[in-house]
Amino acid sequence: MDKEKQHSFFTKDSYISLWEAGIRWAGYKVGEVGIHNIPEPVQDAFRSLIEGQLNGGLTILNDQGYPSSSDGPETIQHNADGTKEIKHPEWQEMREFEYKTIESHIRTLSEATFNLYRLENTFLYPKEIGEWALEKNLPFPDFCYSADQRKKLEAEYSKKQLEPEDAINDTSSRMNKEVIDKFWGKLRNEQKFRLMARQVAKKLWEKDPTLTIVAICENDFIKTYCAGQNYTDKDTIRGWIKDLDPRDPENRGGRPKTI
Repeated sequence: MDKEKQHSFFTKDSYISLWEAGIRWAGYKVGEVGIHNIPEPVQDAFRSLIEGQLNGGLTILNDQGYPSSSDGPETIQHNADGTKEIKHPEWQEMREFEYKTIESHIRTLSEATFNLYRLENTFLYPKEIGEWALEKNLPFPDFCYSADQRKKLEAEYSKKQLEPEDAINDTSSRMNKEVIDKFWGKLRNEQKFRLMARQVAKKLWEKDPTLTIVAICENDFIKTYCAGQNYTDKDTIRGWIKDLDPRDPENRGGRPKTI
């Protein structure tokens, strides 16, 4: 397969879809990939971009290049008679787009599925991918940087790195709490419980890879802090974590361990 490099030398304000960015970052051409035959490198690129947009490292843009609008004006006015009125429809539309994008991103990461519509209609700044890749130690996105641009970015990034003891006292080196709070506040309770349950399950399976899904679902921490006791249908929690099960599919039966 011919995977020629496609340098576009994007400007600072250029934006492209997640679909195009992921494919080109992995070294493929857009026409070579379809939703039913996504190569593993492209899937990895999609996940990296999605994780970047979820944690605030990469800006979420709509198809007109407008960024997420969490800092905009209040869009819903609550009247005295109990009715609601949309005051800024353009901002409300962008917020709804952002919420749906976040929900789709979470589903993609938790269920290992890709939404073609969302990938084609969610955009980002390609110039943000370079620093994101350096921060996360990911392959560099050569498709949107010239050799000189890459060299300059790497030099600038190196200057930002602090010695370990200095980083402890430097607030810029810490995770942006406002970004986290803003993202967390947009989630429904079920989405929050699912994210927490997956994190707990990962840790439990790292400690003991032989644990059954039943044992994970009945874990006291998941029941108490991930609202596991609220879901009488055991398939709910199971559905959230089954893709994380490290055991061989042929060896997933048997009596659950107590943890």
